[in-house]
Amino acid sequence: MPSLLLEIGCEELPAGACREAEAQLPELARAHIGTAPSQLFVGPRRLAFLIDDLTERTADAWVKGPPENLRDRAAAGFAKKHGVAVDELELRDGFLGVTVPGREFREVLPEQIDRIVRGFSFTKSMRWDESGIRFARPVRWVLACAVRAHVSHSTLLVSCRLSFPFSSRLITPVSGDYSPPHAAAGAGEQSAT
Repeated sequence: MPSLLLEIGCEELPAGACREAEAQLPELARAHIGTAPSQLFVGPRRLAFLIDDLTERTADAWVKGPPENLRDRAAAGFAKKHGVAVDELELRDGFLGVTVPGREFREVLPEQIDRIVRGFSFTKSMRWDESGIRFARPVRWVLACAVRAHVSHSTLLVSCRLSFPFSSRLITPVSGDYSPPHAAAGAGEQSAT
């Protein structure tokens, strides 16, 4: 099973914002990735967590549809929306529904990371560009490394930034004024998956 390191780099956070982030980060990871982090790393310029033994796929999900008494009117539309036949709908607790198979972790990682970054709620937050992200200070980068092999924590970040022999993804900086050499390096790394 792979491990996941997620790092959010930002401008200098006040001490209060660091405490707020430290309190919120485990719950955000649990809610959006489905696993509690094994380690948290909180500093004024970086918020990070490490999850060991991450599953390869998301869990299968049951999508609740129309009530059973509306089967004649709503079942066909619900089944069509989810790409199944009406006969394949399941009945649970008085509602029709369908089981949607889980997706590969690497497919859902970018949207989960976005939800984590947008999920923070600080006492004082700001917007700094057209992305609409509200954060205590401007976010400069988001780095996510999913690795299958165990690498020591001090080497993990360096390995992910220098080469991509693992299943990794780097999300480019969200700030428009990020320095050109860093932006060029990030653009090259983004394509390596």
